[in-house]
Amino acid sequence: MATLNPEHPVIAHLLNRPRLVPTLALFFPTIVLTCLLAGCGPHKNTPDYNPPQALNVNTFTRTWSSPVGTGNGQITRVYAQGNFVFAYTTNGTVYVLDRNDGHIIGINNIAEAARAGGRLHAPVVLKDAIIYPTSTSLEIYNLDATFNRSKNLHYSVRSDAVGSGRYLYYGADYTNGGRLVESDVDSRLDHRQELMFPKVSVSSRPVVIGDIVYCAAENGDVVAVSTDTFHAMWALPHGTFHTYGAVVANLIADEANLYIASTDSTLYCIARNNAKVKWQYQASVPLRETPAVTKDTVFVAVPEVGLVAISKDAGEYNRRPKWVAPGITEFLGVDDQHIYGRRTDNAIVAMDKNSGQVMFTSARPDFTAFVPNQDGNMIYAATKSGRVMAIKPVLTPGGMGEVVMAPVKGEEIASSR
Repeated sequence: MATLNPEHPVIAHLLNRPRLVPTLALFFPTIVLTCLLAGCGPHKNTPDYNPPQALNVNTFTRTWSSPVGTGNGQITRVYAQGNFVFAYTTNGTVYVLDRNDGHIIGINNIAEAARAGGRLHAPVVLKDAIIYPTSTSLEIYNLDATFNRSKNLHYSVRSDAVGSGRYLYYGADYTNGGRLVESDVDSRLDHRQELMFPKVSVSSRPVVIGDIVYCAAENGDVVAVSTDTFHAMWALPHGTFHTYGAVVANLIADEANLYIASTDSTLYCIARNNAKVKWQYQASVPLRETPAVTKDTVFVAVPEVGLVAISKDAGEYNRRPKWVAPGITEFLGVDDQHIYGRRTDNAIVAMDKNSGQVMFTSARPDFTAFVPNQDGNMIYAATKSGRVMAIKPVLTPGGMGEVVMAPVKGEEIASSR
């Protein structure tokens, strides 16, 4: 059963709160005054702290920084959903942080992920629960990050999951092939219904919009089915759109379109209502990374090429890129002026939105994981030393804050241990 680690400093503090006596109030003003005169504060003498300073335009500042440490393994993945940021470590520990200020809400030790062959998938935040799908179970937590219950499964969860209401949708492995599964979180049953893909796996995370779920398999088949009955919604042969390679990247959708990155080297934009191809982009290599979709542009990372920007609405059927940014391996964020990306050395790069030209770059390249943000320019990232940060670009003069600089000496030592 998943439990909190009582030896972690945050949990130890919560479990061993000091007993306050009424007379403490008499000394509190003196304590505060002494602390201020001495220069103490929440960041004093801590690694990776740069004092607030006037911020120059075209730099990056962090709005918060949470030192979770490396005692439970190095952070390898970061997710942002709802009001939370989740930091996953190598041994299956998940730090749940408040998205607004970065304070640690809870520490969830998901035992299944630490077992040989076990896998911990991306979290799913529902209205009243946080779900961690593992290889063979759904670990269900309350919104305060306290454990609720486990739901054991009699199959292996293969893809990341997506939630709608009280249901989860994900790809699962059965003995005779992959399946799209709908699981009712509140039910003890494995699943409510399923759709079989014989002799192939479903590794791509599905998409749910309204009462339709879209799913892709590793034989190139893409389907749209009703969430109520799992009946096909497209008037195609067998209700199936087909690519000529495996689909392993997660599906992405907007108000009208579905975007499919296939290992047949093509990015397809098809109409959600009838699966008609609106346009396609043909890359030179198989596409395995999930595209990012903004208001007017689709971004896809192409191996050995870089980040490719493709117009959503303007262009020929066989789309040509608006621009290509060599050395950029991941889309990170967007605003009115810039696109933000992850460079091969893990630095954050700001590029001109119209041309892809590099405008400015973060000074520190020691990040290990990022959260792509298709709706804004707030970037959530983790460092080698076990810090989770909320980072934003400085685009106007006159602000004060902490600059995202190279690691200070204390953090370099910590990360080398």
